[in-house]
Amino acid sequence: MSTDVGTFAPGDTIYASVTTSGSSASTPIRALWTYQDGQVVSDDTQTISGTGSDMTEFHIAKPDGFPAGSYKLEIFIDGRTAMNRNFDVR
Repeated sequence: MSTDVGTFAPGDTIYASVTTSGSSASTPIRALWTYQDGQVVSDDTQTISGTGSDMTEFHIAKPDGFPAGSYKLEIFIDGRTAMNRNFDVR
């Protein structure tokens, strides 16, 4: 399922926070940011471990500004798609 999360300006830093809960010795969380033509903007993986709730932050920034258009953020937890979000830069 994909949800539109809004519009950003070309010079904005765009953040995504992923809340997880449970217990794991080591679980990868991957954020894949893509432009409308499928070009990868950023592909970042962090590892969480421990028990209880946790918040993992991802962000993208481009000092000279992102090109206008549609973008997609996909979050994968332990290799499985957990969510998709669409957003625009105008």
